[in-house]
Amino acid sequence: MTFFRVKLSGSGICLPFDDPSGDIIGFFVTRQVRAKSVEEAGILAKRLVLSEWQPGALYAEANKGSSLEPLIEEVWKVGFLVGILQRDFGGYTFYQRDD
Repeated sequence: MTFFRVKLSGSGICLPFDDPSGDIIGFFVTRQVRAKSVEEAGILAKRLVLSEWQPGALYAEANKGSSLEPLIEEVWKVGFLVGILQRDFGGYTFYQRDD
């Protein structure tokens, strides 16, 4: 199996944020997975992200928006050593409005 990085985006969420610009409405995130193909990598990465937005998970209670359906933006292979040695920290880049 090969290591892949998958960049995903999500919108339609609503996370309260104390800022004049308004609430958080979307995000970008990259996940690293091990898969047999690009297609399988996308599916696995989407599952990982969705698991963090399901009831009882990290972001589920705070989300006042619609249910999430992440979109695959980009998928690329990473080398074996990078896949083994470089951790996936699981961070999100949130944004407040569609510009």
